[in-house]
Amino acid sequence: TGVQTLLFRSVPTVTWDQQPRDVAKAIAWVFAHIAAYGGDRSRLHLMGHSAGCHLAALVTADPSYLAAEGLSPAALLGTIALDTQAHDLPLLAEQNGGTLGSLYVSVFGNDPAVWALASPALRLSAGAGSAPMAIAFSGGTGTDDPERTAQAETFRQKCVAAGVQAIVVDGRPRTHGEINAQFGVAGDSVTPTCMDFIEGTSRFSRLRFQLDFQPGWGARPAGGIA
Repeated sequence: TGVQTLLFRSVPTVTWDQQPRDVAKAIAWVFAHIAAYGGDRSRLHLMGHSAGCHLAALVTADPSYLAAEGLSPAALLGTIALDTQAHDLPLLAEQNGGTLGSLYVSVFGNDPAVWALASPALRLSAGAGSAPMAIAFSGGTGTDDPERTAQAETFRQKCVAAGVQAIVVDGRPRTHGEINAQFGVAGDSVTPTCMDFIEGTSRFSRLRFQLDFQPGWGARPAGGIA
């Protein structure tokens, strides 16, 4: 209990809009320093799961975050958005009788104007040059979640309308936790589709990925849904 209290006290209190700014700062640091670690800054891809998926998609869709760090959208070659319900928060509210659930209200509040600002699908703009996106979705807490399917497909449609290359990757019947835990595992169908996407946007080597990536990195028990 003492350790848990200490950990919670060490977590800073931030607003939702500070988090994508932090992601953009991290991307800028990698862009500036990756060569020192043997990497190539011309082949950067971004990937996130759950809340990380929302942040990765938002930073990709809204060029203002990277611009604040002196980067253009071209700093990213592509983004894998690995399962979230928060691509379009007004749509999510509509899907749930006009309101967001308590989890989302605790982060984004009840102001529809804020929901729009925090929605990757509503931050796209034609000609902005946002990186291509692979939009993956799961079955949520079960094997099928129509809300997640609609979120992914609506986001894809809005990407295409803005001139952004986008594909949808159907991760069902995996749950929200499983789509993350099984990424990279032999026999997983989501992984090769996402790797095809990466290879289609760069000279990235699938063999190199297989050597470096350990399946299950970042995996956690299913429970929290984002």
